[in-house]
Amino acid sequence: MIWIKTLVVQGLITISMFFSADFFYTKFFFVETDNEKIYRIRHNVFHHTLSSSYNGTGKWDKIYDVCTDNNGFKSSCEDSNNESKHFDIAFIGDSFTEAVGMDYNNSFVGMFANDFPYTTVANLGVSSYSPTIYYSKIKWLLEHGYKFDHIYVFVDISDIQDESVYGAGLRKFTVVRRLRTFMRENFRLLRTGYIFFQNISFEKVEQADEEVEQADIYTIDLSAWTYDINAKGYGDIGVSGSVDKAVLQMTALYDLLRSNGIKLSVGVYPWPAQLHEIKHSPDRENMQSQIWRSFCEQRCENFVDLFPRYAELVETYGVDQVYSDYFIPGDVHYNVEGNRLIYEEIIKATR
Repeated sequence: MIWIKTLVVQGLITISMFFSADFFYTKFFFVETDNEKIYRIRHNVFHHTLSSSYNGTGKWDKIYDVCTDNNGFKSSCEDSNNESKHFDIAFIGDSFTEAVGMDYNNSFVGMFANDFPYTTVANLGVSSYSPTIYYSKIKWLLEHGYKFDHIYVFVDISDIQDESVYGAGLRKFTVVRRLRTFMRENFRLLRTGYIFFQNISFEKVEQADEEVEQADIYTIDLSAWTYDINAKGYGDIGVSGSVDKAVLQMTALYDLLRSNGIKLSVGVYPWPAQLHEIKHSPDRENMQSQIWRSFCEQRCENFVDLFPRYAELVETYGVDQVYSDYFIPGDVHYNVEGNRLIYEEIIKATR
């Protein structure tokens, strides 16, 4: 039995030496080359954000320029030194508002800022945000001296499924993620080995964005809830519970803004799946529009609804042509023209 004890001791020593060497290598020799992991960072209160004063590139369907100001808000590279905490208008949303794949000037927020140079504009949007984070981030910003006169919240189709993830509260959600983040950021050799064995143990299907069939773009689970109340992927609370959670968080945000004398506007827009839904049910208002139009009654300064505009386009040009004209190929996000359409509807809603 002595050999078993010796083997265990030697094993523990070997493991300890590996973790020590891994930690030392990670801290003193490892250089991160993935820019997405450099400027996308964790936040203890509102889960994740963008790092401040970043001037570099991001990668989506292509390499594109990304700049943030001193506040960690995506901005024009010419305004990256902005230190102001007072903004006339702020926009918040998820990856569509951040405008992944788009230089700032080609995003709808950038277009608005460029056309109204005497209006101070902030883009608070970051990929994978949803109402729970909209509320917690804006609350944190107000508590730390930021001031806004008017906030536009662009509620994404995917926000409903995100709320099922954030449903237990951000604090509980971040405990697990903090451990994963600690291991990922401090033990790079272990992570590399894990990814290697994961890739050879499971069949990995890889498709370039240009090879993704449009049929797949129209049937993504994240966007199914507007036409399938029983859609999967919404945890124990289901689609209805996730919708209720989103509305509850948005109501809390409205109350917070009202108590601080800040105007609220809300915007909605379709994913590719909703283009098909519009085509097959042209006389029925989409659930996304219904929910947030109802929410905005007696609450919102403006309600920016892209669904009627896309209904006109689908009727005139058909689903595939509209997708080709306004979306990044093989993706659910908008291209420059899709961003321009949102900007135009914002202007219409404010008149």
